[in-house]
Order: sequence, then C-alpha cells, then structure tokens
Amino acid sequence: MKTTVFIFTLCLTVTFLFAPSDAQERRPIVQSDKVIIDEINVSGNSYFDKDRIKSQLTVSEDKWYAIIKRKTLLTDRVIQYQESLVDSLYHVNGFLDAESDISVLKRTQSNWIDLHVDIFEGVQTRINSVRFSGGLDELRKQTKNRLEKLKTGEPYNHMQIAEIAYDVEEIYNNNGYPYCQVKTIAEISADRERADISMNITPGELSTIGDISITGLNLTKGPVVRRELLFDSGDIYNREKVLDSQRRLYSSGLFSYVSINTEKYPETQNPPDIKIKLSERKPNFVNLRSGAGQDEQRDLTLDAFVEYGNRNLFGTGRKFSLLASSSFGMNSSRTQILNFRNRFAASYVEPWLFLVRMPLEVQFSYEPSTQSATQDYVYTKYSTKFALTRELDRHTELILTEDFESIDIHDIPADLQEAFRERQGIRLSRRFTVNLQKDNRDNILIPTTGYLTQMSAQYAGGIQGGDVHFIKISANWNRYQILKGSNVFASRLQINWMRQLDDTEEIPLEDLFFMGGARSIRGYRENSLGPKFSEDDSDSSSLWGTPKGGRFALMANLEIRRPLFWRFGGTFFTDIGNLWDEPEDFGIEALRLTAGAGLQFFTPIGPVRFDYAFRIIRAGDDPGSRYHISILYAF
Repeated sequence: MKTTVFIFTLCLTVTFLFAPSDAQERRPIVQSDKVIIDEINVSGNSYFDKDRIKSQLTVSEDKWYAIIKRKTLLTDRVIQYQESLVDSLYHVNGFLDAESDISVLKRTQSNWIDLHVDIFEGVQTRINSVRFSGGLDELRKQTKNRLEKLKTGEPYNHMQIAEIAYDVEEIYNNNGYPYCQVKTIAEISADRERADISMNITPGELSTIGDISITGLNLTKGPVVRRELLFDSGDIYNREKVLDSQRRLYSSGLFSYVSINTEKYPETQNPPDIKIKLSERKPNFVNLRSGAGQDEQRDLTLDAFVEYGNRNLFGTGRKFSLLASSSFGMNSSRTQILNFRNRFAASYVEPWLFLVRMPLEVQFSYEPSTQSATQDYVYTKYSTKFALTRELDRHTELILTEDFESIDIHDIPADLQEAFRERQGIRLSRRFTVNLQKDNRDNILIPTTGYLTQMSAQYAGGIQGGDVHFIKISANWNRYQILKGSNVFASRLQINWMRQLDDTEEIPLEDLFFMGGARSIRGYRENSLGPKFSEDDSDSSSLWGTPKGGRFALMANLEIRRPLFWRFGGTFFTDIGNLWDEPEDFGIEALRLTAGAGLQFFTPIGPVRFDYAFRIIRAGDDPGSRYHISILYAF
C-alpha cells in the first residue's frame, strides 16, 4: 500500500513540475507541423456537455499517462472538418442554425497547442405534426414501424427523416416496386421552433426482372454463377435478393470482385435489367503457414504447413487440395526438439450437393510413424472426415461432421493390436458432431454490437463402433452492446455437459472439459480448475493433485471494453464458474469468482491481450492473482 501511495505521489509531482506553461499565443488555424493537443476548451454550449462535444471530434487531447505522445496534423481542412462534426451533432438534434468556430491557441512550449471550440446553438426545432399519404394497403403494415419513428415533440432530424424514407423505399423495392419514390416536405415555422412534416409514397408499377447479363468469366462456367443467384428473369423484383446473391458469389471463393447493378428505366418503368461483373481468382493456390503452441504432453510445439490446391476444378467451383504438415516438440529432458508427427491430407469440396447449396468436404489424412509422447511405441494413423455445411440464413450455419480413425501400431501383429491398444490406453474414435451457429456480430475480431450463439452436440462411439463412447453437449452465448461513449459491454454464458455411454471405458483426457486461464476463468493457471487426480484415480504419485478434467462446466464472463489511445485499449472484467466431475456434483459454493483489468494492443490480426486477475471467491483455494498474455479477446 505504501508503495502504491509513493508511486501515485511521484506521478503527481512529475506532472506538476513538467506541465506545459499556461502562456498561450493565438495563432492562425493553418499548421504545417504535427502538434500535440493539450486541452480542448468548449464554450457557448448548453444542450450538450463538453464531453459529448469532445467525443464528436476526431482529434483528442493528449493523455498525461500516454507513453507515446499523440501528434496531430492540423490544417484548415482538418479544422473545418471538426467544425462540421460539431455542427452536424446539433443539426440532427433540431438546432438548424447552429454553428461552431474552432481556433488554435499555441503554447510557448513548441508543438503543444490548445483548441477552443466556440458554439452558437440557436433555436431548437421540434416536430409539430406528421402527415403520411400514398402507398399500398398491403405494405402499410410493413412500413408502419418505420413511419412511427417520427413522433411529434421530438427534435427535428433531417437525417432520421431521410433514413426513414430510404427504409420505406427498401420495403417497396423488396416487394416488386423498384421505382417507388418517397417525397418528404418539411415546413419550418418563422420562429424556427416548429416543423410540420409531410411524407408521400408513390409506389410505381409492380415490376419483374428483365435481362441478366454476366461478364468477366474466363474459366468459370456460367451455370456456376447462375446457381448462386436468388433471382431469374421474369421473377418479381426484390432488391434484398440481389444483395444476397452478391454475397453468395463472394462467399464461393471464386471471385475477387463481384458487382451486381440494377439498370432501371424510370421514364418507362420497364422491367429493370441486372448486370453482373466479375473478376475471377486464380484457380491454383499455395499456402504456407507456421505456428507455435502446446498440448497435453508437450510444453512447446512448433508446426509447419504447406498446402497446394485448385479452388475451381474445370471451372465447376469444386475444390481439391493436398496438405503436408510437420510437428516438432520439446522432449522430456528439454534438451532437444524432435519431429514427433508428420501428416499428409487430401481434401475435396463439392459446393452443391444434390443440386442444393450444401458444401460437402471429404478429407483423408495419413500420419506415418508417429512417436507416442508417453510410451515407447510408434504408430500410423489413418483418418477420414466428412463435413456437410448448410447455410440456414445470412447469419446461421449448420455443420454436420463424421470422423473416423484407424491406428496401426508398428511391430504388433494384427490379431494382437486390440489387446495392445487396451493395455496402452490407445483408443479409436468414431464421432458424429452437429454444430449450429448464429453470428450477427459487427466484427469478428473486435465486436462492438450483436451476438454469437453456438450449440454443439457430439455422439462418439455407440453404434458407430470404436473405443470411445459418450455424448457431449455444449452451449455458448456471447452478447455485445455499446454503452455510453466508446464503451462496449461484452458478456458470455457457457454450459458444457457430457455423459459416458459405456461404463467399462474411460473418456480420454483430451475429450473432457477443462477450465481456468486466459480464455475462461482468469486468475488461475491454464486448465487448473475442477477435479484433481488422487490415489483412487492413479498409482502414479506424479499425477496426484493435477487436473483430470470434468464432465460438467458452467461459466459466465462480463467485460467493459474501451479504446484508450493510439492502438491501445483497456478492459475491466469479472469471471465466474467452475468444473465438476458430474452434473450431480454441482454446487454454488464451489463457484470461483475473479476480477481484474486488461490492456490490449490492436494489430491487423486482432488484439494482443495482457490481463491481470485476482481471486475474490476462492471456494477454499489459496489467495492469489495471475497475469495472462494471449491473442484475441477471451470471447
């Protein structure tokens, strides 16, 4: 505690001694060099507070705690843009005559300046009356929710009115009326306090789609493109289907550029023509990848991959690829890195199975002469995987997977292989997995709004055969919401459960659930929570007290995320949950609760994360805290 007070006092002292001088000199707006903004002062405002106005700007004050001073290039154009941002904030809130003026005050210390924002708010205009006319009765129900957003007494917002008009036109466009026009008239009173709004909907004629032309194809066959289209000549025009067709063409992976334009004829209102322009990707590709990680038996693993393939076999959109990978790991003595596994795989993707957009991937893999990490034997593994994917809607995907594997242990006769596998704990698996995912996040790496729902069910063994027999079910729900300013509230709820089908066979360690660490309950070591090995579980005393996994897990996480400066962001979080051997063992008293803070550095591949968490509710564990370094957010 004394150390913390001393550091805080020292920071205040240094800040006071080295703070920029208050002496200021008014300068022209034009600046040729990059400057550091010390303060942004606001005057003339009453409707919005100064923090709200500052948040509207794209330039910001330099923070005292910033390690890297943020320099900004200020020009006349930049200043004018900042003024337009402040003006637009007022204009969309009914202050039609609001104006702002930003001036630069240069400090005597070089490269340090202050900005002064002087605001004239004027009179706020509010909606006095709203009148709608025109339109079709059969679409009135669909447009009702949009039109009801205009309410009397609310500030006049020309952007909101334009958005509502666009939404109404979209509804008509998606129901066969591409020539719909929505005209809005706003009558402002002489005292600028009231606005009377009238909106007229002219639907135009019901139209079908005219001719469809496709350009840019050199290798890909025409039917491959047309099968991705959700419309055809003569169909009732639907703009949403046109946009979805463009997305489907991109997702096929065959094209680097896709443009679908609607050629309209307003004067005659003839059926609109559709023009599709495409740029094909090269069919042959080579991928090289490498990575580092760890597994249950090795503290460090290094992997290298090379893949060669063709994404557009004979112009049909089918894909074939060959992959080779090598894995290296540190041996038990940690004095040598050994190549413990090599893998070769061939995969084939049929994008349309039985004339339905339902990609089927078939993969065969071969792992020759793999050295066991725990025993003195060498084995060869053969695996086959079938994965069937069905897109239920724009955000929802269903994936069905079947996995088979076979193991041939070297120097063991075929009739003795099963007995040897049983003695050594080598288990063959046959698994059927169903994954359902609904994802409408605005950004996969750094989400700020939306949600992600994932449900998975796996059936291993049973009628499929093999040595592993269980049912595993997992459910995961993530939610992201923008709070005041730039704050993002992120939450996650996760439930995992599994049941053993054959009491005579133990579930392999790698199939059980584990918890604790950077991506689950921070403040604990990786996979350290839950049941531990005891004398009843193993004769090896080296295992006693180590995690052995569980069959039921429950976890919840809450985070508040916000940008700090430059490429840095910060979080405050709390995690709660635990792992049990069976669902019957669940107890609230066994839950662990941790909390902490984190710092992120944002890179093109996602944030690099540094978290510090301490234990609050320990359920008998020792007090403690832990640092975590990881890539990407915890969820």
